[in-house]
Amino acid sequence: MSRSVLILLLLLALWIFFGLYLWGTKKDGNSAVASGPCVVSWELKDGSSIIAESDATFNFSKSTARIKDLDSSLEKAVSQIAKYLKGNSGKKITVVGYYDKDEKPSNGTSLRDLALARANTVKSMLTKNGASASQMAVIPKMYDEENHANSDCLDGNTLNRGVSFSIGREKGAE
Repeated sequence: MSRSVLILLLLLALWIFFGLYLWGTKKDGNSAVASGPCVVSWELKDGSSIIAESDATFNFSKSTARIKDLDSSLEKAVSQIAKYLKGNSGKKITVVGYYDKDEKPSNGTSLRDLALARANTVKSMLTKNGASASQMAVIPKMYDEENHANSDCLDGNTLNRGVSFSIGREKGAE
């Protein structure tokens, strides 16, 4: 192989790598999954089985636990998670509520309590859909604790992706 062909192949490989990196997507099975601090589409899996997925996220009004504009695909995902929990009484999920360090909750509420309130808002939605509260734990986290770029998910007066889920009980869950 000539030196110029080798250089061209190397440049092509670098172009593909940086192209995927800059676009922030990765391939997961048959569908492209967005990555980055404000992931809009998400899925909850138990092993390789998808329990719920949505093209929307829990968007909270800044410094509150009030969800803005609950999307129909998000309501469907909540229903799917509740159905999963009802059918799997031995399973538990952790609902993680997030806060941004620049938020200023009213009434002297701490940021940790704001994150807990957000997680409990979603936990309440799940119980209204028939899930048992005993199968859910809640945990507060500052947004950049999970390598998210701080404030990148603050869009005006909305914290995008204010809650996430995981199967099982995370360390520090209440």
